[in-house]
Parts: sequence; C-alpha cells; structure tokens
Amino acid sequence: MAKQKTTPAKPDSHLEKLEFLIGSWHTQGEVLQDGSNASLQISGMDTYEWVSGGCFILHRVDVFMGKERTEAVEIIGYDESRKSFFMKSFDNQCAETLMYAFVEKAGVLKFGDNKMKSVLSVSKDGNTMHAKWEQSKNGKDWEPWMKLEFKK
Repeated sequence: MAKQKTTPAKPDSHLEKLEFLIGSWHTQGEVLQDGSNASLQISGMDTYEWVSGGCFILHRVDVFMGKERTEAVEIIGYDESRKSFFMKSFDNQCAETLMYAFVEKAGVLKFGDNKMKSVLSVSKDGNTMHAKWEQSKNGKDWEPWMKLEFKK
C-alpha cells in the first residue's frame, strides 16, 4: 500500500495563542522553602508539541525536584463552554490534575485550580519563559511555592 502524504492541519484557532509554548525547554528553578522543608532545586526538560492535527498540545515534563524524578504528560486543549484552555495532566505518581487557563495578554498564560496556580510569561524573543507558582491548602490563602525558568 502506498504511503499517503498528509499536510498537518492548522492549529485550532484558540490554541494558536499558545504557539509560544511549542518547542523543547531546559527547565531550572526551585521549590521554595517553607516552614519545615528546605528548598529543592529543579532541573530537567519540558517539551510542547502539536498533536492530533493541531487540535491539542502535548506537554511532556521530565525533571528532578531535588533527587526525586517527576515525569508527566499533559494535554492542552480549548473548552468552548468555559471559554478557556484545559490542562489535563498525568504523572509518575499516578496522580492526575485538571487545571484551566487563559491568556492574560500575548505571551502571558495564567492557570490553576483550587490548590495551585501559576503565571507563565515568555520573553519578547521567545527563548525564555518564567513561571511563578503558588499553592493553597484552603483555596483562599495563597503562598509562594515554586519559581521556574525555561530556556530553548
């Protein structure tokens, strides 16, 4: 059987706003110290790629947090009923997380749920991103949690 040549579909028009994520990123940062725990260094890779003909973005995480390896996959898509992006992730501790996101302005993505939230911003040249994470035990009071830097 002859192999058919296919042209990749254009990314979903909503997801085009997340084009800045696409690529491989060297990840560095830290889990911040809290009352009883010392800070932990984070190092590894994050990759984002178009999948399913541009209908979704696949995000792969492979980082060390201190000496512990964290691997995760996340599917990012657009939820028309919520007018926001969904981010469904699964990790090597058998946990799954669902967060929602929106683009605050070009190159700035805000996302989270009732236990964690983040602001991710990309540099003007598109080669560096920064993320500041916060966490909450009750969904009301938020504390700094992680700081990350990503470089292509």
